[in-house]
Amino acid sequence: MNNTDFREEIQKALADISADYIEVRVEESQGSHIRYRGSQLEEIGRNSNLGGNVRVLAGGGWGFACFNEIADLGAKVRMAKEQAKLVTTEKVELAPIDPVVEIVPPRIGKDPRLCSEVGP
Repeated sequence: MNNTDFREEIQKALADISADYIEVRVEESQGSHIRYRGSQLEEIGRNSNLGGNVRVLAGGGWGFACFNEIADLGAKVRMAKEQAKLVTTEKVELAPIDPVVEIVPPRIGKDPRLCSEVGP
């Protein structure tokens, strides 16, 4: 899923939700592995993971939920809002700031495509 798809899913999930503050964090990771025992190939594989969390301030209370499927985001936002309403004690007012959207690229120290030697 690309960044535009994530934004569209988030906007869709938040379209009918009103709260004092909503924060959504999404993390997608991909990996691959090759395992040798001596000179014998033992295992090769790939994996992909997606997950995130949502934090909601509603009427003075905070709610939190995590998700492993982006399709669950709308339900998790509603769940976090319900939690927030259950723990409301007094009005909380946050300082006004502009939304922060950050896409963090991976930091790869050594290009794995350049590694061709098998360990000792």
